[in-house]
Amino acid sequence: MLSIIIKCIANGFASAQKADEVEQFFQQNTADGIERAVKQVVENIRVNAAWLDRYRDDVKSFLLSNVQLD
Repeated sequence: MLSIIIKCIANGFASAQKADEVEQFFQQNTADGIERAVKQVVENIRVNAAWLDRYRDDVKSFLLSNVQLD
């Protein structure tokens, strides 16, 4: 159950700093059976960060050109 909670909370992060923070937190606060979930979450955060770095300008341009503010 704890593995599911970890994934739900941390999978939305998208920066190398957050990946490091999550990794460090669970190195200091470990529990049986969460190692794989933590490893997967940290990897997913790093993937999110890479995606954001790669496409940030494209998404920003798209939103600025296609969103009308009232």
